Amino acid sequence: MNDVQMLLFLLTIMGASAVVIIAGTVLTFFLRTRSERPNRLPTGSRPYSHPFGPMLHRR
Repeated sequence: MNDVQMLLFLLTIMGASAVVIIAGTVLTFFLRTRSERPNRLPTGSRPYSHPFGPMLHRR
């Protein structure tokens, strides 16, 4: 690969990772706001108190 192809390759990887990160944050925020309403969850259980709750409390 020459330099232009390498640059385009790196830009594509960075763009894809940025899209994945943005989509992940939007998805977790959307799930958090939806789980605030007690229609699908039993009352009293709040698994998504903040965005990284499931990751921090998984033991």
